[in-house]
Amino acid sequence: MKMVLLAMVTCLMLDLLIWGYFFNVWLMPVATLGLAALLYLGYRFLSQKKPNNPDVQGWRLGTGLDISNPEKSQKANDIVLEQSILDLGLLVVGSPRSGKTLSSGIGFMHYLNTEVVDIGFAWHDGKGDKDIYQSAVAAGIHFDFFFSSELKHSNTMNAFEGDASDVIDRSIRVLINETTGDGQYYSDEQRRALTLIVRLLKALPEKTNYRDLFVALSVASAGEELLTRVKKTELDKVDIQLAENWIKEDWRQRINRISGLLNRLFLFVSGGVADRINDYDPDICLATALEKKQKLYFHLPLTNLSRDMGILLTEMWGVEARKRQQAGVRNTYPLMFDDWGGFFHDYVGPITARIRSAKMPPSYSFQDDSYLEEVSPEFKKQLENNIAIKIAFRTSGVDAAKSAAQWFGQYRSHQYSESHYIQGAGNSMSTGLAPRLMHDDLLALSAGEGFVMTLNERFGYTQPGYYKVQFPLIALKDPEHIDWPTSRKVNDPSMGLNFWDRYMNPDVIEKIRKEMKTSLLRTLEDEVA
Repeated sequence: MKMVLLAMVTCLMLDLLIWGYFFNVWLMPVATLGLAALLYLGYRFLSQKKPNNPDVQGWRLGTGLDISNPEKSQKANDIVLEQSILDLGLLVVGSPRSGKTLSSGIGFMHYLNTEVVDIGFAWHDGKGDKDIYQSAVAAGIHFDFFFSSELKHSNTMNAFEGDASDVIDRSIRVLINETTGDGQYYSDEQRRALTLIVRLLKALPEKTNYRDLFVALSVASAGEELLTRVKKTELDKVDIQLAENWIKEDWRQRINRISGLLNRLFLFVSGGVADRINDYDPDICLATALEKKQKLYFHLPLTNLSRDMGILLTEMWGVEARKRQQAGVRNTYPLMFDDWGGFFHDYVGPITARIRSAKMPPSYSFQDDSYLEEVSPEFKKQLENNIAIKIAFRTSGVDAAKSAAQWFGQYRSHQYSESHYIQGAGNSMSTGLAPRLMHDDLLALSAGEGFVMTLNERFGYTQPGYYKVQFPLIALKDPEHIDWPTSRKVNDPSMGLNFWDRYMNPDVIEKIRKEMKTSLLRTLEDEVA
């Protein structure tokens, strides 16, 4: 249509030029200038490159530089991170103020929010800066729920949600420090107690939480009440008998053996965050979020407590991924973990593999990949081999830059040389492999500028693509006027078992903590002896 209109106006200008030449002299300069302007516009229109892949769905980054062969870099007009490749996840590295979060994080969320129909996702913020949330909302992203490990008026969860086997599996990894040697006895005892009591709690018709677990483990009369209630359920008689044998043991001996478990569990049942993760009727349920395609924001500024919360949360996602695998669910639900290096733990490798295969593609961003090495060299290799898209922004450290540059591999370099000497001259051609990027390339990037490695699917073939891109800026509407969201919901203890309010008081807590301290001293003395 534009071409037709341009041709019609050009013909009109030619007619005016001819008319002015024969009949009206003053029309000639006007028509000449108009014709020149049209010819210039036509040249600009015809020379403007069309998108190379207009039918490919994905996150469009605009123009950039194709660096597949750095010796012959050329302009790339339509760089696309294809949706099928985005479903394999993102791996992003960049130092503070490199544009890592705003460019790739919020940019990716904005793409999902505006270009992908009917999709949910979860953003996990390990940095905690307010401007990240402000920018996301100012970019037009509406979050259904907002959870914070620090802000007391955020939405609530029940970290005890799930079947008994699910809760036991993740609680063992979060609450029990696996040891060897003499300490193995205590960790085995903690596993046994945790397994027995969680099975009892999950067999009840009432809703339960980690506070109920803490009380059932540490208060003798609560354990006896739990046992009485469970005998009226259909729980396997063997499980009931095993739990009864444990509950009838001497209370002090029990506390002595599980003091390590109680100390860890106490972090999740007391303090400012306890009410928000022990709600019997929570705002946030991960299974519901996946089903209803909700958008979730988890605000977890890195502290010891938020790290425990982050590990617990990733374990919960792992449970939901297993359920999706078994049910054959195919809709995509991306999980984005920003500045997540400090939250990696020993079991993150299997969880990453599971959520990716369950169409919950993980996107990890961090300042350097030393965090991956801290988990294990194997995890680092698995993550780099299985996540297809890698983005490197400016890095401050030389070691981090060298490591990220290795993501982009090598290219075949051709070198021509000439030699001059008395008898004459000669030349030679050599071919070899050279790094596609040097670490200096990453140290010199401007904010929002990065190198991208991705895969391109064309005509049934998959080929790697290597680009240098200035990520497009997302229009933000008054971000500075956006405040943290608040939830005025009040937890109702009557909706669940509520052992905490019925059994715990300052005297009981002090008695338990005193016995836990004494048992810990006994344990240390035993280890020294």
